[in-house]
Amino acid sequence: MPLKKLIASVDCGFATGAVALTDPNGSFAEVYDLPIVPKEGIDCSVLLDIFIGGSEVSHIVLEYQMGRPRQSCKSTFNLGLGYGQIISCCQISKIPYTFIMPQKWKKRMGLTGLPKGASIELAGEFFPSLRESHLYLKKHEHRSEALLIGKDYTLHGI
Repeated sequence: MPLKKLIASVDCGFATGAVALTDPNGSFAEVYDLPIVPKEGIDCSVLLDIFIGGSEVSHIVLEYQMGRPRQSCKSTFNLGLGYGQIISCCQISKIPYTFIMPQKWKKRMGLTGLPKGASIELAGEFFPSLRESHLYLKKHEHRSEALLIGKDYTLHGI
């Protein structure tokens, strides 16, 4: 099987999140929960393997992260730690990467103001082969967002 030029897209987190690999023409998609080491954040060796093992990733798109109002100091620190680990993996991989604001991609995908389940539904429409296996529970929202970040990048760029 020939190697494909794939887009890796990441819904960042510390204890949650996902990474998707998508073919820009829409013929291929895989999605993974972010590899986590409990209380330590991202398992960087596994994430690097997703980025550079087996498939040819040409670009990585990361959802931009920042602290939220009324979020605890510990939650903000943990989110920043996980985010930094993901960025470090991008830098080590030497694959070009960019950031996208969540408000920007969600607006372009028509998700602004909708409940989190709407992203699962939309991702299932774009990637029907993953609907039954990877996008069927509420907790799969991170997977759906990772897929949609990649789809938005393919359709609109940054």
